[in-house]
Amino acid sequence: MNLDELIGTTDGNAGATEKELQTFESELGFSLPAQYRKFLSLTAGGDNDQCHIESLGFGIAYVGGVAQESKHPLSDLRFFYQIEDGYRIPKDLLPIMDDGCGNIICIVVSGSNTGKIFLWCHETELLMYDESGEKFIKDYTSENSPNLDFVANSFLEFVGMLEIFDENSVDG
Repeated sequence: MNLDELIGTTDGNAGATEKELQTFESELGFSLPAQYRKFLSLTAGGDNDQCHIESLGFGIAYVGGVAQESKHPLSDLRFFYQIEDGYRIPKDLLPIMDDGCGNIICIVVSGSNTGKIFLWCHETELLMYDESGEKFIKDYTSENSPNLDFVANSFLEFVGMLEIFDENSVDG
């Protein structure tokens, strides 16, 4: 799949303006990786139940965006997973898509892994707490978080891994 095909599988509107991108980057405190920034300039994201990566066993339920008309604003995702609940998703990651089952596709926005794509797995989130299960450990990053699965080295590599879900291939 390529960027245009991914955009065609979402029901979102036009992409973010340069001003919207700059405002989001200022809020984030980091520049967005170039490939992903271009994607956000082309689409506001939206619902997407057509794409999956069969080899990794997950699909996409929705795609976040930064355009004013975004159905799933990245600032809301970031607030929920990184501010309100205290960095459940490590702070060097930006949540960008949801798989519909509580797992989040993220892009690294700072540090040595910048631009890489990871899947944050909520099922193993308890690994991010101390032995008592009471104290959340806040110093995890994309390099040492126990509940991240590496997906791709870049956003375009990730997009290239996506496939359209083919209902005819499902065994019934």
